[in-house]
Amino acid sequence: ASFCSFTMRRKESREYGKIMQNDTGVLCKMWYNECTDEREVLAMILVDRDIRAFLMNAAANETNQTTIYHGDESCITGIGYDLRTSRVYQNGKAVSEYQLNPGDSVFVESEEVIQFDAQTIGQVFLKNSRIRMGLMLDVPVYQPGHKTKIYFRLTNVSNDVRKIEQCAQYAMLMFEQLDKAPDKEYDGTFQAEFDFK
Repeated sequence: ASFCSFTMRRKESREYGKIMQNDTGVLCKMWYNECTDEREVLAMILVDRDIRAFLMNAAANETNQTTIYHGDESCITGIGYDLRTSRVYQNGKAVSEYQLNPGDSVFVESEEVIQFDAQTIGQVFLKNSRIRMGLMLDVPVYQPGHKTKIYFRLTNVSNDVRKIEQCAQYAMLMFEQLDKAPDKEYDGTFQAEFDFK
């Protein structure tokens, strides 16, 4: 992966969370002061060739690298990975598909297991086509050191029944590389979660 190179200075007046390109065209998340054009890199969004390497790490059985287990190269997009549905959970019961009524919610489990290294986080976003179906997504940020299947909640905010089913793709996982590793990696309740708790 290419790293962002800027001369950084902190300012009290700044805007958080801008997604911008650095001088080499790499997408970065940074502090940005629109008055002075000063920037401070927070994280770099990883692209398809980086994500492809995460699939290769699974074959090499890498233990300290970001890895996608049970992945499929056809799911890689330019800046993310489309997660495949393994199971759907309604009231704690796992099913392969579910008729989601307006206003109702279900949890979705990914087919993939993701291992995040000490300097990488994962953020999950609803796919454009699913937004247009009237679905809404709730999901945590996946932290450095976390190894887990990806779980997210889908809510039907449309007026129609929507079928949520196995193998379908509802969300895209984006990987962000931090400018430094945190002192403490994730070791919470949902570490090594391969079945919905």
